[in-house]
Amino acid sequence: MAEPTKNRQSRQAGQTLMFASAPLRNPTPESPYAPSAPESPAKAKTTRAEKRILDFVRSRGYQGCTDSEIQERLSMCGDSQRPRRVALTRARFIRDSGRTRKTKTGRAATVWIAVQGGSCNG
Repeated sequence: MAEPTKNRQSRQAGQTLMFASAPLRNPTPESPYAPSAPESPAKAKTTRAEKRILDFVRSRGYQGCTDSEIQERLSMCGDSQRPRRVALTRARFIRDSGRTRKTKTGRAATVWIAVQGGSCNG
């Protein structure tokens, strides 16, 4: 028969814990996790998908468009479109108009409009 094991606390007493309390550090500015200030629209670089979205939002003028309208018009799934719209919003190419519009399912959706004066350097 196997020898009885020591209780858990005494077994771990002599062991080094894998996740010992290491000091938490703030991310460096180069870290992808560091918070970043919004870029000025003139300096921001955009991807091809972001440029397509921005061109469409600009084409809508003051009327703007919702995420679902962008997805439908550009044949993009939401998982591809939304992160690119968020990137354009953070780079200040697109902003919330303060208005909502009903989607096909009847839900209120934010209407996005292009910011005047921002040029896209894709």
